[in-house]
Amino acid sequence: MSSLSVPAGASIAAMWLAVVFVGIFGGDIVSTGATSASTVPVVAAVAPFAFLATIFVAYWGFGVRRRALEELRTGLEAERDAREQLAAEVAELRARPAS
Repeated sequence: MSSLSVPAGASIAAMWLAVVFVGIFGGDIVSTGATSASTVPVVAAVAPFAFLATIFVAYWGFGVRRRALEELRTGLEAERDAREQLAAEVAELRARPAS
């Protein structure tokens, strides 16, 4: 668990708690036309933004990016080590006299 996990979890919980309160206490978006009227709960406009924010906070707060970067670093180090070993083998082969 990283140091950002707790604030990230609290942020996500607060976002969705706000969505719940908007759903309970929020009004409706009313659109009136010449012949008809329609209403949509405000929470329908708030929830998609909370969803997108949840994805963003989870990605950065729970370290998906950090783990991916660490895997990338490990892979690059392994590739560099393999290249150095290959270069040493090539140098050894070049140093042998031709028979």
